[in-house]
Amino acid sequence: MMLVMLMSVGVLGMAALSADAEIDRKAGGLQSYPVEASAQIYKGAIVCINSSGYLVAGADTSGYLCAGIAYENVLGTTQGAKFCRVYTEGVFKLTAISIAQTQIGDAMYVYTDKEFDETSTNSVLLGVLMEYVSATSGWVDISKRLT
Repeated sequence: MMLVMLMSVGVLGMAALSADAEIDRKAGGLQSYPVEASAQIYKGAIVCINSSGYLVAGADTSGYLCAGIAYENVLGTTQGAKFCRVYTEGVFKLTAISIAQTQIGDAMYVYTDKEFDETSTNSVLLGVLMEYVSATSGWVDISKRLT
């Protein structure tokens, strides 16, 4: 009986739209994250979310998830008091530890806040190598990350 009643008013008790609606929207590709206390985030840095849910400089650290590339420079004060905008999609020319032409299409992992590599201890996925430039440089599509 209760299921029938819920179905008649829509999901979670809300009626279906019967007219146009304005909804909140964020532009794709740029997200703002709260910064960890004392964390220095440099513009152009690879950045991660730590196990507490705050933005930190990128590193191959257990429990980290790659957030993307920092849009701006932010120095964290107290935990979560400052926010940093981050590119969450796009193809970026980044510094590599050691890559090869044969790795086009392969997963690439965070090494530091300025470097990536094809191997990783903690599997902090950065994206997919789209174009090889040299053994120490490549274009990485950060849109192609697992979450």
